[in-house]
Amino acid sequence: MEVENVLLALEERDKWVERRKKLQKKLAKIRERKASVLKELEEVKRQVARYDGMVTSLKDSKSPKDTPTVPSLR
Repeated sequence: MEVENVLLALEERDKWVERRKKLQKKLAKIRERKASVLKELEEVKRQVARYDGMVTSLKDSKSPKDTPTVPSLR
């Protein structure tokens, strides 16, 4: 009876060890994906900042002649 309990405990432990290994692999993949997404996000932020700068530069460089005027309705 005691031997059976030991064998059952060993089997159960082995199941949990395997589960831990699977979860560790899954976590490693998630971390890799997170790093990739963060890198992509940084590139998007750089591009947004670049285009914001372009828009600001274009707005600042417009002279009053370039600004469209709306004719008076009177």
